[in-house]
Formats: sequence, C-alpha cells, structure tokens
Amino acid sequence: MSKKVIIIIIIVAVLVLGIIGGGFFMLSQQINKIASQVGQPVVQQKIEKQSETPGVMYSLKKFIVNIADPGQDRFLSVKMDLEVRNKAAAEKIDSQLPKVRDAILTILPTKRSEELQSIKGKNILRDEIIKKLNTLLNGNLVENIYFTEFVIQ
Repeated sequence: MSKKVIIIIIIVAVLVLGIIGGGFFMLSQQINKIASQVGQPVVQQKIEKQSETPGVMYSLKKFIVNIADPGQDRFLSVKMDLEVRNKAAAEKIDSQLPKVRDAILTILPTKRSEELQSIKGKNILRDEIIKKLNTLLNGNLVENIYFTEFVIQ
C-alpha cells in the first residue's frame, strides 16, 4: 500500500475514535445531569413512604347492586377493605357502619359497567367513595380502599 492510503486510513480511524469518544462523553454528561435532577427526589419519596406507618384495615361485607346500564339487567358484586388512619378511626366506622354502607350503596348503582371495567374507572370509584366516607365521618379517616372482589355480570 502506498503512504497516502495508510495516512488516509489513520486519519479516518482517528476521526471515528474521536467521534465515538465525544459521543460517550456527551452521553455520560447527560446521564449525570438527569440523575442529579431526578434521582434525589425519588430517593426522598421512597424514604418518606417507608417512614409512614400502614393504616388499620377494616373489611366490609360484600355489596351486590344493580348497575346503571340502560336496557340491561346487570349487577355488580364487590367486596372492599378500607385502610383507615388508626384503631380509633376503625372504631368510628364500626359505630357508623349503617351510614357507611348506605353511603357506598348510593354511589355503586350510579355506575355503568363500561365505566367500571377499566382501571381508570375503578380508581375514580375508589376516590369517590373515599371522599364520600371522609365527608360522612368528618375527617380524613379513610386513606385508601382495596377492592378484594369485583365482579360485573
């Protein structure tokens, strides 16, 4: 091979290696930048959630209601557990149980099956029940609701 071909190959090799090295350098800078912006709050959130004490679970008996599907006879069978702040909140729910069940029974029949079949629909229902119960119980006693059975027929 001639000297010109060898020099051209060397120049091309150096350029390719320079481009690859520059790309890795820029990529590592971007990763560090993103990690410094995003990493810190995520770690803090995990630590905060670990420090929270879990609430007390309160199981409700099964609800079976007709749902609001026009022209169809469909029903919803649902069982749920309430996560409440503490034992005192569970005792308050126990003493108000007929009102709690009534509040839930006024919400469930207003839903259509297509609303309840999606996760988004179940989350909307969950939030609506939590809001209604917390209003009924005069405080933020109900923290979450877990559906343990959910059947639409």
